[in-house]
Amino acid sequence: MFSHYDPIMGEGSPIDRFDFFYYKTQKSPVRLPATMLGIPHIQSIVTSKHKSAEAYAEAEGIDLTKLLQTIHEGRLDFDFEYWAFVSILIKNKDGGNDIRFKLNNGQRKLLKELMRMFDKKLPIRIILLKARQWGGSTLTQVFMFWIQARHMKNWNSLIAAHQNQASTNIRAMLRKAVTNYPWEPLSLTPFEGTQNIKIISERANKITIGSMQTPESIRSDDIAMAHLSEVGLWRKTEGKKPEDLIQSILGTIDMKPMTMVVMESTAKGVGNFFHQSWTEAKRTGSYTPVFVAWYEIEKYHIPFADEIERIELIKTLSTDEFDLWEQGATLEGIKWYRKKLGEYKGDRVSMCSEFPSNDVEAFQSSGARFFPMRVIAQARRFCKPPLFRGDIYGDANKGPESLNNIRIEKANEGNLSVWAMPETFPDVKYENRYLVTLDIGGRSKESDESVIKVWDRFWMMDAGLPELVATWAGHIDFDHLAWKAVQLCKTYDNAFFIPEINKMREDTSTFDEGDQFYTLVDEIIGHYGNIFCRTNPEQIIKGMPALYGFHMNAQTKPMILNSLNAAYRDDAIMNYDERSMDQADSFENKGNGKTGAVEGAHDDHVIVDGLGAWGCLDYMPPVKMIELKPIVRRKSAGNIASF
Repeated sequence: MFSHYDPIMGEGSPIDRFDFFYYKTQKSPVRLPATMLGIPHIQSIVTSKHKSAEAYAEAEGIDLTKLLQTIHEGRLDFDFEYWAFVSILIKNKDGGNDIRFKLNNGQRKLLKELMRMFDKKLPIRIILLKARQWGGSTLTQVFMFWIQARHMKNWNSLIAAHQNQASTNIRAMLRKAVTNYPWEPLSLTPFEGTQNIKIISERANKITIGSMQTPESIRSDDIAMAHLSEVGLWRKTEGKKPEDLIQSILGTIDMKPMTMVVMESTAKGVGNFFHQSWTEAKRTGSYTPVFVAWYEIEKYHIPFADEIERIELIKTLSTDEFDLWEQGATLEGIKWYRKKLGEYKGDRVSMCSEFPSNDVEAFQSSGARFFPMRVIAQARRFCKPPLFRGDIYGDANKGPESLNNIRIEKANEGNLSVWAMPETFPDVKYENRYLVTLDIGGRSKESDESVIKVWDRFWMMDAGLPELVATWAGHIDFDHLAWKAVQLCKTYDNAFFIPEINKMREDTSTFDEGDQFYTLVDEIIGHYGNIFCRTNPEQIIKGMPALYGFHMNAQTKPMILNSLNAAYRDDAIMNYDERSMDQADSFENKGNGKTGAVEGAHDDHVIVDGLGAWGCLDYMPPVKMIELKPIVRRKSAGNIASF
């Protein structure tokens, strides 16, 4: 993790590099970025029989000094790590004189993503979730300066922080970089008398620096790069919400090479704009999410005095500490963590907030997780992208006509994610194979989505696992939702349907808008009968009305959640949907027997997954094969052949 790193020699770099020799007597090669192979002289040297630039210059009659200058200029343009080390001075946090900017391990992790997009000529879009004090903001700002100093003119940038003091610190760092720039004289002066807009006149690049405390200082017109710092701390001001201001900034930046947006913050709770943006980036890839854990930072390690001390720590590892080891922490890191946790009086929640090991820890608002972190990490191994997305349609959106001409249509986007299409066979039928579960959400974008999931129990016939084969998730009117679910039931071989008919509010005795589904189930039952009935069959025989749908209440909700936890813990179900794991990670015990999503998050997938685990593993009878046509058997060459 903390191997040798030398930006001059190119050793320990996170980007692709190749060996290069400057001089004939040079014993060790310099590792240059692979992108420098596009420089004609570099390409000629590497492909020639000559082993060094010096030998090549002699053979071709080229001035060696000019050749080396060309290579140096190429490194300044293509090798950010080299440029940063030889060009930028930063404050020494340990005190003393300024030091050269040599990237630490966490910064190299971020740089790998920055350079990937830069080298591929993609718009640079990153959301950065930070642990404390490893220099993510510094790298972001220096990288933007590299683009302005080496690559682009008239390429304006915006730096927006959560408060004025943070903006002042950024301005001081930037001024130091410009003032001490060694390759050409650069100056940073006020633009047309403004205090918050500076200009590097020699490059015609403007830099606007502002804060959420004074949103009028943030001008978002005519910018190509934006560094949004500590977004999780941005607070609403009069007439300005953080998300509105950020969206107005992002809307002005074109999606083209060399444009750059880095939105970074330490995690400050869930449900805010930064948390929503992080979750969206993980789900869609619209931004590249980058997280640096505490154990990836060099200074959060304490060496052992001897091997005996190391062995003693191993013998006394707690379950939580062993989890840290499995995630990638070194023993030296765990030693530091144990000591630091003592300073927090054993308060793991506060420790996770300041020094998170993963993004789930970073965002969690309490230590009252319902699903143990290890269990969800284990279940997450099964997650994979769907085969395709799209939606399911019939001849109408509702009513019996919606069950005519049912079809699944593929699209680039869509509410339906499909991992496996339905299977039918001409000679056999499998009863109790497919299960469809439904959790009712709301109509508004702020509410939970309505979620329908299709589960395949086929492999349970051979002691295998039930698996998720399709998910529909979105905001939709309840009458359309009911028939959408039946469409999926019909498509997946007349699946058994377990709809949640209500969701009891845990703070009152009333019910939410999902109550309307009571009447919709009654409407559907006349056209599709394979629906969960909670009335005892003996009571129905005695004349009691059949009550269809799963009633979610204080007794049944813990039952399905415990089924889901056991299924994830015991590897008893394969849930491929990443959204399920994200919501399980933010599902918590709230006290007094109540459970739900942390504030600002959602739990629609958790509930429908609970119904799926309970239905597949605890309620439905075994899958049964029924022969539709007689199986013909005949003798052939003394052996029995079955068809």
